[in-house]
Amino acid sequence: MGLVNCHIPEAYGGIGLHTIEACVINEELAYGCSGCVTAIEANSLAQMPVILAGSDAIKKKVLVQLLAACACKI
Repeated sequence: MGLVNCHIPEAYGGIGLHTIEACVINEELAYGCSGCVTAIEANSLAQMPVILAGSDAIKKKVLVQLLAACACKI
């Protein structure tokens, strides 16, 4: 389902969810296990600066790698 990288825009292969949608997903997952959500949301610490301020070339390089490296599909 791609929930691990839900902030990545569709242009780079992500599902491009809004912050509110991501919060709802995280609340629901945290209800079952807050540790899992912490691990999942750690990805966004690296993603958001690139999404907000990275050049198109950097976005293509980094965000595509983050999607490819994520072997688990939650």
